Amino acid sequence: MKKILVLLFLVVSFSNIYGQKPNNSEEKIYYFVKSAVKEYTLNLNQYKKLLRARRKYIKDYMNTTKDFKNGGLSKDQKKAKIQAVNRGFNESFTKITGVLQRELEPFLVRMRKEISKI
Repeated sequence: MKKILVLLFLVVSFSNIYGQKPNNSEEKIYYFVKSAVKEYTLNLNQYKKLLRARRKYIKDYMNTTKDFKNGGLSKDQKKAKIQAVNRGFNESFTKITGVLQRELEPFLVRMRKEISKI
């Protein structure tokens, strides 16, 4: 009886561990990039560059928030680092698309809303 309960416990534990939905940041990255490709008619080379830039942006952003949560950064340091990360991505995005920042802003605002629903 104990073996059955232990086995049942292990099955439930593993199903919970492996059944959880993985971090969907990659899904959000692809959504953003595909939307940008459609919006600004980007070619394959631009698509790849934007995909790399977006992945780097998300990675840097997540590392900054993780460092802050772990106590490695103060609130002001976090804010400054996030601004630098945002500025870097926006410069890359502008360079890749060939569109001015002020013209990209409506797209970025729309993406924030849509991505938050994913």
